[in-house]
Amino acid sequence: MTETECGSCSYRGKDCDELRQHWEEAGHSPLREKTAEQPRGRGRKVRIAAVAGLGLAAAVAGALALKKANEKAELAREKAELVREKAELVRENAELAEERDELQTWACSLVAQLAEALVRIDYLESSTGAGKTLHSYRQH
Repeated sequence: MTETECGSCSYRGKDCDELRQHWEEAGHSPLREKTAEQPRGRGRKVRIAAVAGLGLAAAVAGALALKKANEKAELAREKAELVREKAELVRENAELAEERDELQTWACSLVAQLAEALVRIDYLESSTGAGKTLHSYRQH
């Protein structure tokens, strides 16, 4: 003999018409059939354990998905911060390169002025340069 059980509640029916009427009145749906020879207590415990296990697995999967989503959001924030820092460093590098070029130009100018002054000193210290310089002062 087959005993049909409502999948949504503990209602058991021996007659299909009786069970169908229960489903229509209660809005439940059939999920399984059991034979009368099967032990009721053990099968119910196994079902409860399986449902609990599935619920726990779903909760763990949900928690892991939430953790993964939070980690992904944190990585996205860190990436955005690094992009901002990189842009700031690129801007600062450009400013420093411009300043370096200006300092190199200034240093080259100073070296040229120093070389010109050294040549003038050498000329004035030479016998030819000193004589011409004195001669030019006498004419004035």
